[in-house]
Amino acid sequence: MNQRERRVKLERLAKLKDIHVRVMYYRCMDKSVSEIKNILELAHEQKTNEKTVWNRFTKIFEILDIKGDDKEADLVREYSPVFLEFVKSEDDWQRWGLIRAEMLRQAEELSSRSDPESSTKSTLSPESESPKSEAQGVRNEPKLTSTHPRSSPAPALQQTDGTQLEGRVRNCPPWPIIAIPLLILCVLAVFASIVGAGLIRSFVATAINRTQPAQPAIQVSASASPTIEPVAVATQVIPPSLPTLTLEPSATFTLEPTPTTTVTPYPAGYEFFDDFEDGLDPAWVEVLGQHIISNGRLTASETTVLSIGDVSWRNYQIEFDMEIPKFPCDVIRNESNSIGVRAADRNNMLLFRYTYCSTQWEYLVNGDQNTVPGTNTRWLKQEIHITIRVEGSRIEAYDGSNLLSSLVDENYQTGNIYLKILHDTNDPTFYDNFKITLLN
Repeated sequence: MNQRERRVKLERLAKLKDIHVRVMYYRCMDKSVSEIKNILELAHEQKTNEKTVWNRFTKIFEILDIKGDDKEADLVREYSPVFLEFVKSEDDWQRWGLIRAEMLRQAEELSSRSDPESSTKSTLSPESESPKSEAQGVRNEPKLTSTHPRSSPAPALQQTDGTQLEGRVRNCPPWPIIAIPLLILCVLAVFASIVGAGLIRSFVATAINRTQPAQPAIQVSASASPTIEPVAVATQVIPPSLPTLTLEPSATFTLEPTPTTTVTPYPAGYEFFDDFEDGLDPAWVEVLGQHIISNGRLTASETTVLSIGDVSWRNYQIEFDMEIPKFPCDVIRNESNSIGVRAADRNNMLLFRYTYCSTQWEYLVNGDQNTVPGTNTRWLKQEIHITIRVEGSRIEAYDGSNLLSSLVDENYQTGNIYLKILHDTNDPTFYDNFKITLLN
């Protein structure tokens, strides 16, 4: 893990809340969801079930940006080494604020840390020099400041007995710089020995021919017969042929992909239900504002946005009861209660707005709102039961069993849920009996 990866992981872990830290700690301790649920119940947490544990895991995956088919394994593999450096026992939950501060401090230190110097400094100190072995009888020398350029040899150091020590170089060159030239020299030496062997043989053969005595002329007794002189025969020395080097192609290895097991933390038929009798379920995430639980119903002290679910959700149904304020009557952007589905984030989703008098669907793209044509409906209701069904490319909104509006959309494929609560001191909004069911 390099410094940049560690800094990113520290910054993400510091965003977790203490409720997330608890379930993550037990998961890093190899506890199952059922075991974590039992531990939390022993800690006197209210309304703890496996659904609550899964909801907390969903938020952890979102904060740590863990995506893929096996999120739990990725969580343990990628984050447990750093996480367990700081959270080593259950007592650490009591001081999570201090631990978060230390994580952010280390992340800031890694961010501001400069790269190590690439060049060798000209000033050598005893701390940076490596002392020679005692067998050589050399001790560490005092600090020496060199004025010579880097390419010139280091000056000799004078000992008290008058002998000289060769200057020591602070940084040894990396091994490839030494190994590559040595390899080239070895190849050249082999080649020279092969060529040299042929030249030596040719030289020896020529020398032998030159040292042999010349044959005397053959004399014939007859005076009329000519004298036969010996004829020199040229000897051609053929140097030995060089061996032919054949380079065989190196073997190739094919890496087979490792089969993965898809783990679906939210199977089809999974249900989430919150009646707000015991407060806001931990599965909710407060994006902005301040929610209030009043007489077992959800409202807010200011305009508030909550989110719930996983960005991988595709098909689901949402139901809730609500009491709508009588003002404003028409749908006014940023001044209407609304619920967003298939949300990639708070600025990109399909948005259903509703007031005392009307409803309509809108596209929210990078924060810009555009009304979906043909989806505006009129009504006069203050207490209603709304159902939103998101399945495939068809999106539908119901008042009880009556279809209010529908649309077909191919752009928004998956996403979680956002809920906006409008605040009016004199005429507040109330939500109750919020239910989510995952469809096939």
